[in-house]
Amino acid sequence: MWALSLRWGVGEIGCGRGGHDVVVTNEEDFREWLEGQSQEVCTAIAHRSAMRVLPFALVLDGLDGTERLALATLRATLTSGVAAAWSTSDVVSAAAAYSARAASDSAARASAGAAAAASARAASASADIAASADIAASAARAASASADIAASAARAASDSAARAASDSAARDSADIAASAARAAAASDSAASAADSAAYSDAERDLDALASLDIPVPVVIREVSAKLRAVGRSALDAGGSWAFWAEWYDRGMAGDPLPWKLQEQIALIPDDIWEAGLEAVAKEIERRQRAFLANALPQSEALAFDEEAATFRVEPVAPAKSDLLAATLDSVSDALEDALSEASNGLTDRSREVRVLRRTIQRNSNDPQRVEMDCVSAYRSLTRQITVTEDLPPSEDNLALQSALQEAAQGIRAVHPDIAENRRILIEQALRELPDETQVALVDAAPVLEAISDEALAEEFREDILYLTVEMRAAPPRLFVAGKRNRILAGYDEKVRVFGRSSKILTEIRSGGTERLDKLEEKHRITRGDLLSVLVSLVMAGIGLLK
Repeated sequence: MWALSLRWGVGEIGCGRGGHDVVVTNEEDFREWLEGQSQEVCTAIAHRSAMRVLPFALVLDGLDGTERLALATLRATLTSGVAAAWSTSDVVSAAAAYSARAASDSAARASAGAAAAASARAASASADIAASADIAASAARAASASADIAASAARAASDSAARAASDSAARDSADIAASAARAAAASDSAASAADSAAYSDAERDLDALASLDIPVPVVIREVSAKLRAVGRSALDAGGSWAFWAEWYDRGMAGDPLPWKLQEQIALIPDDIWEAGLEAVAKEIERRQRAFLANALPQSEALAFDEEAATFRVEPVAPAKSDLLAATLDSVSDALEDALSEASNGLTDRSREVRVLRRTIQRNSNDPQRVEMDCVSAYRSLTRQITVTEDLPPSEDNLALQSALQEAAQGIRAVHPDIAENRRILIEQALRELPDETQVALVDAAPVLEAISDEALAEEFREDILYLTVEMRAAPPRLFVAGKRNRILAGYDEKVRVFGRSSKILTEIRSGGTERLDKLEEKHRITRGDLLSVLVSLVMAGIGLLK
């Protein structure tokens, strides 16, 4: 039997017990350990237990109610994770309570196997304890949830007893979720793995455990993968289930989707959940688009030309056109000075030079684009001067670097919206482009160019070329000590491509079938292919967010 040795101590795990060794070898020991934990920790353990056996509830075997059961179980599991790791708001607690009941009710109604029902009960338990914010709420929600956890309603007569009572509901529900995980296991090896994983949670750093940002043990992921191969799993069905596969895989790997996005999905109204899979998928996509557009903001408007059936970007008007013109003149002068001496290392073929000349000649009335191009060129110069030493720290190069920094700061000073966009982008770290996303961008380029006007098509072409070809040969990343705004190649190019793709999809959806008909007729692109490309780019963009 697998065993866990853990030293209890005040301040280490929040239990307040004196230092002594505790060995967890069975359910009784595990329950005793739970009794010393906070509600947040128990919620996290319950959520993880539910995640481990979630595939049992997601086999779409054609039996009555299995699709509804799968959706209710997914909702309950996602909501419990959000409530445990991200939000303690009343509205999330209410959503957790409702989703717990929905999962429990669906399990009772569906003609599914015992494993699916047990998995649903585990999800129900994990969602229910997430809703237990105090003794009264704990008692009410536990009583209205599944029979498995109704008996765990708390009682207390003092503040300390009230805390213990609230935690009692969490401990009981976490224990039930772990028990359901074992009951749902399809083999002795799976049951053993579920036990080991649940017990091993007690060994982890509890602050990290409560955040759920911990990879699930490899053996559990392997067992889950085998379970997904049984029948037609919702995790592999694609289509309206596609989001859930991404959500589950990242959660199981300890790399959850952004919690702000998950919170938005947890707060989808009950009537949409009750309407079924297609309604939920449509609403999830809408919230994904809005989330990505907000995470990658740009001060510009996207418009659709009904006659040409193309999209175009309309920049915001400069707040002070004379100041913007003077700013660009300063950058232009500094650029020409840097190009005047070969020893400075810059040439007309240098990307920084091409970017700056383009913005001076073509985008001089677009303060958002000028700011982004100045930042992009500044970052590139900084990498080459500081990291790779491809460029010398000459007086002209440093003067150009300074002019770019002053230009970007000056634009932000008179455009609060652009300043706020940059603040958001600085806080929003972006991942490197994985190979599959680079392939998706290459495949998407002809479609994006076809549905854009000449100017936007050229910008898509330039940005995608840089992200998929030129950036591979770019200097390595520069990490600035003590700052989150790492100097990364391709940062603003990613913002433009994925942010604009999200806005284009929103415009298409808002235009209904008539807009799709125009795009299909004008550009010889089937609506299925067009929507598939844009939805995949939205998903890829969200995948870059940390």
